[in-house]
Amino acid sequence: MGHVFVPSKKSGFSARLPTDMDKPGYWFQDGKDAMVAIKQYVNKQEWKELALGANTAQSTHAATENRLIMCLLFGTCGICFCPLMCYGCFVDVEGKMNADIEKLPITHKLKERGISLHFVPKTSKFDMGGMDCTLSAQTPPAPPVQEMDRAF
Repeated sequence: MGHVFVPSKKSGFSARLPTDMDKPGYWFQDGKDAMVAIKQYVNKQEWKELALGANTAQSTHAATENRLIMCLLFGTCGICFCPLMCYGCFVDVEGKMNADIEKLPITHKLKERGISLHFVPKTSKFDMGGMDCTLSAQTPPAPPVQEMDRAF
């Protein structure tokens, strides 16, 4: 079994997985290396579908995406960080995000090929989180990208 951790990138107050495997936009080598490693097992279409689903789950459940929490934070000029802390203490953000990701069709497709997924949300200014991909010993290489038939 192997692990590939694909880190999220900073995006405003939040963090997002890159959707383009060819141009992920990482500044540091570890992100670039992770994308190269996961390309062996997940093709571009699959990654884009997975990243979009994970980013949607992030924007649905993250404290920084909650308008009430952010209004309280900015309303106190950032002096009171209680809304962010309380939200994290009382809401299982990671569990809810992973439950949403688990419902995606691409997650089931990857699981059938021996790839398990676990999304780790952003926890601090310096930890952006990301997608932890666990690969079984029998995980096959990524299938070729299917071209869409175009009718003219």
